[in-house]
Amino acid sequence: MVVVTAAGNNYANKPTRFVVYPGRFGRVIAACGVMADGSPYANLPMNRMAGNYGPNSKMRTAIAAYTPNVPWARFGEPTVVDFDGNGTSAATPQVAAAAALWIEKHRAEFGRLSGKLDARRGGAQGAVRQRGQRRRRLRS
Repeated sequence: MVVVTAAGNNYANKPTRFVVYPGRFGRVIAACGVMADGSPYANLPMNRMAGNYGPNSKMRTAIAAYTPNVPWARFGEPTVVDFDGNGTSAATPQVAAAAALWIEKHRAEFGRLSGKLDARRGGAQGAVRQRGQRRRRLRS
């Protein structure tokens, strides 16, 4: 499973310019923004929304996609698409689509790993269940 979330947005780097949760988690791909001219969707004038980025430790699991002015469906009007999509939420579906295409292209490589991944997942779930049981016993 691949999880892609928006990095978050700000005005004049307030309340923060750093990637926000859940995008901040290490196993999550944070979708940041890049504008049509190739410049970062960041550090814009105070009256313009900008995308979050950083800290440097998070940027190894972050990637940028185009925003603002991307195609955006208009709520309640199934046949209308505007070009006013903005923010890192507009970048997120582009990153998720790219991830899906990459996974499809490399599907054969994942087949060799799937048994190992399932075993790890099962082990992790078992550990969580055991911790939960210990907590219940302690509270009793």
